[in-house]
Amino acid sequence: MHNRFAVIKLWENTVSAEDENISRLVSAARELNLECVPVDRNYRLICDKSIIADEDNFDFVIHLHFDSSKINNLFSFVALWNPIQFYHEWGYRKYSDALLTHDDYLSCSSTGADRHLRRLIHDDPYHLIPEFTLYHSLAAPIFEPKKGARKKLFYCGINWDRLGKKKGRHTDLLQYFDAKGLVDIYGPAILQGVKVWEGFSGYRGEVPFDGVSMVNKIHESGIALVLSSMAHIDSELMSNRLFESLAAGANIICDQNQFARRHFGDLFHYIDTNEPLSEQCRQIERYLSDINENPEKAYALAKEAQNLFLQKFELKQSLQRIYARLEERKNRLRGMYAMDTTRCIKVCYLCGDGADNIPYNLRGNSAGNIENFICCAENQKDTFHNVLQKDNTRYLPLKENGKFGSAIANFLSMVHKNDFFAIVLPNELILRDHFSKLAYVMNVDKYDCVYSQILIALPERGNNHIPWYSYNVSDIKSLGNFLFSGTILSPDVVSTPIDLDTMFAHFLFLSARNSQPVKSFTCISKNPDELNLVNEKDINVIHDMHRWASIRFNNPNIYTDKTGYIKKKLIFLKRYPLIWRFMRNIQQKFFLN
Repeated sequence: MHNRFAVIKLWENTVSAEDENISRLVSAARELNLECVPVDRNYRLICDKSIIADEDNFDFVIHLHFDSSKINNLFSFVALWNPIQFYHEWGYRKYSDALLTHDDYLSCSSTGADRHLRRLIHDDPYHLIPEFTLYHSLAAPIFEPKKGARKKLFYCGINWDRLGKKKGRHTDLLQYFDAKGLVDIYGPAILQGVKVWEGFSGYRGEVPFDGVSMVNKIHESGIALVLSSMAHIDSELMSNRLFESLAAGANIICDQNQFARRHFGDLFHYIDTNEPLSEQCRQIERYLSDINENPEKAYALAKEAQNLFLQKFELKQSLQRIYARLEERKNRLRGMYAMDTTRCIKVCYLCGDGADNIPYNLRGNSAGNIENFICCAENQKDTFHNVLQKDNTRYLPLKENGKFGSAIANFLSMVHKNDFFAIVLPNELILRDHFSKLAYVMNVDKYDCVYSQILIALPERGNNHIPWYSYNVSDIKSLGNFLFSGTILSPDVVSTPIDLDTMFAHFLFLSARNSQPVKSFTCISKNPDELNLVNEKDINVIHDMHRWASIRFNNPNIYTDKTGYIKKKLIFLKRYPLIWRFMRNIQQKFFLN
C-alpha cells in the first residue's frame, strides 16, 4: 500500500462545488495519515503535470463525475453522484458507457443511481454491485448545534431567472422570506455580467469553495433550507448541502427527497415543493416558529441528526472502509474472471515507429498461459532485449517493407486449434487482465470471437478518452480488443493477411462464425482514424471470402456515389417525423419521393 490515492479534477480553470469535494477529501485523508492528490483527466498531477498517477505510486483513483474514464492500470473507482436525468441531458449512451470503463463503484445510497448501475452491469462477468459508499460529505469542521439563539433560514444558490433563464423553482419562496428578513442568502454576486441577487436585502455575499466557509455560514444562520432539484429528487440523491448542514449542527428543512426521510426520518422538517407556494410558506413559517420557540427540542433534533451523520455518512469513515477492504475487493473482482485452463493465449504485438506501449501491455497481461510475439524490424529488436529474455516471449521478424501482412500470416501459422489468439496494433494500449477477461467468456460460452469495446484517446482534445461501441463490421477501429479462437483458422484464413494492408480485424472478425461483445473497455486506441484502416483494396480481397459483408456501403470515407449516400441519410431522417417535416423543402432538392 502506498497510503496515497488520486482524485480527478475535471474543470481546472473553473471554480465549482467539485473543488469543495476535492478539498474535503484532501483534508479527510490527511487526518487519516493518507494523501489525496488531485489529478487531471489524464491522471497527471495538478501540481506537477510531468508526473502521472499509476499503480506504481498510488493505491487507486476516484472519479467524481461520469465525464472521465479509466485510462491506465491504476485501480479506478467512480462515485455514483449524478442523477439519471444528467446522463440523458449530457448523452446517455456515451456517459453510461464511461461508467463501465472503471473497476469499481462508490455508492451514495441513491436508489436511482444504484438502479442505473445494476442495469448496466447485468450479466457482467467483470463488475459487482458497490460494496463501498462515498457521500458528498466532509470530516470537518463539525459544529455543536446552537442553543437559545434566534435562528434564520440559510440558502445558497444561483438566481437563474436573472440571466434570462426560466424562473427558478424557489425564487418566489425566497422573495417571500427575504421580505420578512428571515433568510440569509449566499451565492455569486455577478454572473455573466448580471447582479443575480440584486434587490434581495438578505443577500450576504459569496462563499468560497474552500471546504470550510460554507459550513461556517450555515452554522451562523442555524436553519438550513435543503432543497433539491427535481433530478435529484427523482433519483433520491443528496448532494453537498445536506451534509454541510449536518456538520454545521443546523436544523434542517428539507423537500420531498426520499433520501432524507429514509435515513433521517422525523429528525428533519419537511415541505412538499409540489404544493402551492402559499402552503410551502405556511409550513416553513410554522417550522421557524417551532424551532425558535422550543430551543431545547430544536437542539435535540439537530444533535441526534448530527450524531447519525457522524456514524454513517462522515467522510473519514468512508475512506477507512475503502482502505480496510481494498485488497480483498480487488481480489474478489479479479476472481470473477479467473480461469483454470491449459488453453494458451497467443498475442502478437505489432511495432510501428515507436514501441512505447508494448512493455506496458506485457506487464498488465502476464498470466501464465499467455505467450507473446513481438513483431518488429530487425533494427528495433534491441529495444525489446529484456522482454525477449522471458520464456513466454518470442521475436517475430517484420520484413523491410514494413507491411504486417506476412508477419501476421506467419504468426497465425503458429496458432493451434485449441489456442486463443490476438493481435495488437502499434497505437493500442491494453489494460490489465484484458486477455484473461476475454478468455474467460470465450472459455465458458464457446464463442469463436469475443471482443471488448474500446476507448478512443484523442490527443488533440487533451487526450479525452471516449467510449466507443461498434457492432458494425465497417466501423471497426481497432484490433487488440478482439480475442479469437484458433478454430477459425483454415489454411485460406491463415494465408489471406499476406494480401491485406490494414483490414486484419475486419477479415478475422468476419471469419468467426459466432462473436460476442463484452461489457469491458480494456483497450485504448490512440487516434485510430489516423491509421486509415479501411481501404478499397482490402475490401475486394475480403469479399473474395465474405461477399455478404456490406463493408463498402457503411463507410462514407470510401463511398463514391454521393447522391446515393445522401439518399440513404435522408431515408434515415424519415424515422423522425418532426425533423423530416421541417427539412422536407430542403430534402426535395436531393431526394425523389
